[in-house]
Amino acid sequence: MPIIFLSADHADAEHMITALDAGGDEYLHKPISRRILSARVRNLVRLASADRERQLILQVAQFEKLAAVGQLAAGVAHEVNNPLSFVLSNLESPRGDVGDLVRVVKAYRVSAEGGGALDRTLDLDAMIEDLQLLIDETVHGGSRVRAIVQELKTFSRQPDARWC
Repeated sequence: MPIIFLSADHADAEHMITALDAGGDEYLHKPISRRILSARVRNLVRLASADRERQLILQVAQFEKLAAVGQLAAGVAHEVNNPLSFVLSNLESPRGDVGDLVRVVKAYRVSAEGGGALDRTLDLDAMIEDLQLLIDETVHGGSRVRAIVQELKTFSRQPDARWC
């Protein structure tokens, strides 16, 4: 709401400064015509409306930024979650195989025949092949996560002309 001070005192500049410093938008001296008063009020209302509109535009822009950040975060979470799930799944699978490999190594240490028998029973060659494949796929998934993070770092360092 615009504030207009009306005064009958023409010569007192200190009162005018005090009134404007206190938050007044206009300081008018009596006598004043209705047309001048009406024009000054219209101008102050127009300025106040323009200021409210500017503040509203800034708020909308801020909400749009927050919405964009939310969408970006959801997209990043999805992009990172897929290879991460793949990595975790690939690490879960060989967990039991490692125990079997340890058993075979211990059996070989006791005797070559016992180790060889357990090796054939557990089909160690197939287990090693699967293990190597799982490691390769896990490294690939980890590399995807690293690439996503690197792209995010690069993106975050580039100024966006729309928000500057």
